[in-house]
Amino acid sequence: MNGKEVRLWRADHAFQAVALPTGEWRAVLLYRPKKIINFSAAAALLATALSLAGLIFFKKISESPTKI
Repeated sequence: MNGKEVRLWRADHAFQAVALPTGEWRAVLLYRPKKIINFSAAAALLATALSLAGLIFFKKISESPTKI
């Protein structure tokens, strides 16, 4: 709330609530599960490694003499 963290409350079993005083406020709710962030980082690292391995493999194939 206005740049400060506040406590989230459970509301009606499936919702979340934030206690705000009267007036105009800006509230931003961010959901960042650690498992998804870790999975995304691992997937990006794997994609980079596979891309580099593919480039090295195809470079070696293109440099090798072709047999006719």
